This record gives sequence, structure tokens and C-alpha cells, in this order.
Amino acid sequence: MKTLKKYTFILLAAFLTTFGMASCSDEPEPPEPEEPTHRTLIIYMAADNSLLSASRENLKDIKTAVSKGALQGGRIILFYDYSATEAPYLAEITEETGDFVKIKEYDGQVSCLDRDRMNEVIKDAMRAAPAEEYGLILWSHGTGWINESDSRSSSASSRAATDGLINPYSFGHDINPVSTKMSITSLASALEDFHFKFIYFDCCFMATIETIYELRNTADYIIGSPTELPVEGMPYLTNIPQMMAKELQPATIAKNTLDYYLSGQASYPWCTITAIDTSAAEDVAAATKAIMETGALNSANYVPLPYYRSSVPSYTWDFADIINNLNVDDDAKNLWKRPWQRLIIYYGHTDICYFVPMAGTAGLGSFYYSDNTVQWAKEYGYDSLSWWRDVVSFNPSINL
Repeated sequence: MKTLKKYTFILLAAFLTTFGMASCSDEPEPPEPEEPTHRTLIIYMAADNSLLSASRENLKDIKTAVSKGALQGGRIILFYDYSATEAPYLAEITEETGDFVKIKEYDGQVSCLDRDRMNEVIKDAMRAAPAEEYGLILWSHGTGWINESDSRSSSASSRAATDGLINPYSFGHDINPVSTKMSITSLASALEDFHFKFIYFDCCFMATIETIYELRNTADYIIGSPTELPVEGMPYLTNIPQMMAKELQPATIAKNTLDYYLSGQASYPWCTITAIDTSAAEDVAAATKAIMETGALNSANYVPLPYYRSSVPSYTWDFADIINNLNVDDDAKNLWKRPWQRLIIYYGHTDICYFVPMAGTAGLGSFYYSDNTVQWAKEYGYDSLSWWRDVVSFNPSINL
């Protein structure tokens, strides 16, 4: 009897195992995970503003570059916010399609300069096109360190206008659903979950020590301009192949931008462009802090080198010139120069940029504290920046 029960149990087990295997074989096989490419370039284009027509020209150049083999095995994902009536969308361009094909649309009632929206979009882009490393182009308006609040609305700008100050952008300007700009602390927060091989700011004024320090853990390299840039922005035909090349050369990308403006192809022959190695940012901060702790200030007759014209809100002057003209000994300045020389891997400029002479500039802007500028520091939240907290606030001669 025991033998019969045991035999019956074995047959039943074998039947169930066979049935189970047959049932499983009817299930669809899970898709193979995508093989990561060597690099995905994410273009975050906040173009629902006065630069809309320029964005369309840049997109044409990207398509032309891709048609000529610029991808080199990599991938390009575009986020495009461009209209009050059309939904912002995520799209990919390939050599096969020759155009941007939508992957996902987003609710247009949320600004593309909202911290969570930007974070969501970049996560979506990375899921859509996994890669060993990523590049990021941030495309829009910009004014650098200005940091009044995390997402500034028109009410803050109205207050600035009442006080006689010019409406700033920080990074980006999104007109709809409400006129909004993005502070650099909010930008850093949006990007803190990611690490990029490089970030290219295709906008004005973003090459400041405050911006670089805020984003130092986000990218290996940052490329941007300490001044205004003409509306054409970056030369995409030339730089897209460089950005997709397996051997990335940030200095070459920056030089290509300058060469474009020197060539006479742009509407205005003005440009400054800087390539920064962020691995040196904390050493520059430490060396600058050591100088700040001495209480050194520039002399009363010192005239800083501006990166902006009076009709444009930026409030940045040449950082290296400010440091080199502080009343500290040469040993302290030489200790500062060592990491500084590692930080700036390329700087190029035309002789003049928007009527401002560039002679003597070194490629990175900075706020210059004085009795004449303290109103801007207070209005635009300089004391909320990491650079203030970690570096400048240690100067006992400076109070906000």
C-alpha cells in the first residue's frame, strides 16, 4: 500500500511539473534589456520664451549633424518646451528617422523650470536611452548666480522692478503657464540624482564661480559663457559630433564655439566661452576661503572687470581679477593660482563682447561685494548660495 501511494505521488508530481513547464512556455519572454550606448546626450530646451525661433534653427542643425553621422553609436534625447498650447515632449532622433520622434508628452501646466519636472524628464531620458555616460545641454536664457528663490515667479520679478532692479533669469525663462525662472540652487537640486560627463550651458552668463561650485558634484566638466551670447548660441553642426565622440574633448567643444563667432558666420562677432574641470572646484574654494579668512578686501579705487553691460542683469565681474587685486600676500595668491589653473582648461573670447572689452579677463564670473552692489546681493539671495556659505561668509569684513 505504501509503495502504491508513493508511486501515485511521483506520477502526480511529474504531471504537475510538466504542466507547469508547459504553462510557463506560453508566457511571453521578457524583453532583453537595452545595451547601453557609450553616451547619451540630453538636450533640455526651455524655449517657451523670446528664443523660440532660435531653438528651431538649432534643431535644424542637430538634424543635419545627425544625417551626417554625428551620433557615432550614441543617442540624442530632446526635451522641448516651446508653446502655450502644445504639450512639452521628450523625443529621440536617429539616423533612420532623421527627425525627433516623440517618446512622451508632459502636462503643460507644470513649468519646465520646476525642480521636480526637470528631475522627472531627465530620469525619463536616461530610461529611454541608457548609456555608460551622459552629456547635458541646458538651453534657454540665463543670468548666472542670481538666486532669489527656488522657482521665481513674476511676483518676485515685479518686486525687483519696483526697487529699480532689472528682471533676472538665473537659468531659463518659461512663459507658460506662469512666467517662471530657475535659481541655481533649484537647478542643482533637480540634477543631484545624476552625474554627467559634461554640462554645456547654451545660454548667457552661466560661467560663474557660484554656478560652478553649486554644480560641482553634478558633472566632470562644465562649459559655458561668463557673458552674453548671440542668439545663435552654440554651433550645433560642429559640436554635436564632438559631444558624441567616444574621446570627449571639452576644450575642443569650447574652442569650436569661439571659432564659429570668429569666422563671421554669426549675426554678431561676439563670444566668450570657458571649459571647466569641476574636480578642482573644491580646491579653488578652499584656497579662496583661506584668503577670505584674512578679511582682505579690494582697495577703494579698485575697478573690477565687468562681464555684463548695464542694460542686462548679471552682476558678475572677473573672478580671477578680483582675487589677484585683493590686499593679501603673494604666497596666498600663489596657493590660489594652483587649483585655479586646473579649474580652467580653456578660455577664449573675442576682443569685445556686447560692447564690453574682454582684455584681462580669465573666464569665470563672480559677484563683487561692495557698497554699490550690496542691494543686489540682498535682493537676489547671495547668502543662500553654497559659495557664500562655504567661502565668502568667512570674510569678517563682509556682512549681508
